[in-house]
Amino acid sequence: MTVDAIVTEYYRALAHADLAMLKVLMVPTSYYMTLEAVGVRLALKDLEFREVLKHIEESEKSLLSIEKQILKAGLLPKAMPVIAIKEIVKNGSERQTVLYEENGTVKKMYFSKEDDGWKINYYAGRKIDKNDLL
Repeated sequence: MTVDAIVTEYYRALAHADLAMLKVLMVPTSYYMTLEAVGVRLALKDLEFREVLKHIEESEKSLLSIEKQILKAGLLPKAMPVIAIKEIVKNGSERQTVLYEENGTVKKMYFSKEDDGWKINYYAGRKIDKNDLL
């Protein structure tokens, strides 16, 4: 799947509460970050959920519980925004950035090349210091 198609599919998956598709489209750390961002409202009200959310990366049981509670609470956006792809910028052979508009608001989505194709990777947009490569 091309990166521009992934942007559209990402928003479709959110609007349809299709967490299985989000998992396919994203690297694990970005998927966890998405669930954490979506679940923050619930975490503020529910101390037990907040504790489980802290362990999202450590346990499959925690992840499944978080996914179930987010779906049950209806925390994912329900409307599909209007997406207009503006530009795809190649950042070397392993990274790309898609510049797009979501309901008229300019946004960026970062991608990294993984073994099974392009994936949304929030960290792919960060600057790398030469010292990080040593």
